[in-house]
Amino acid sequence: MRLSTILIILLLCLFGLLMIISAYNMRERSSFIMKLILMIIGIFCLLVGSYLLVRVVLLG
Repeated sequence: MRLSTILIILLLCLFGLLMIISAYNMRERSSFIMKLILMIIGIFCLLVGSYLLVRVVLLG
């Protein structure tokens, strides 16, 4: 159970990182709002995943 929880949290971190990378690599100039939304959601997922990872792994 502990390993599956850690893997789900790592998947959330990976999802956030991939969203940030995809927002950075968008080429269209008219998609500024979409880039901003992807960047905000990606940063939010990365922060939540990192917080949960520290909470589960370090604090037990």
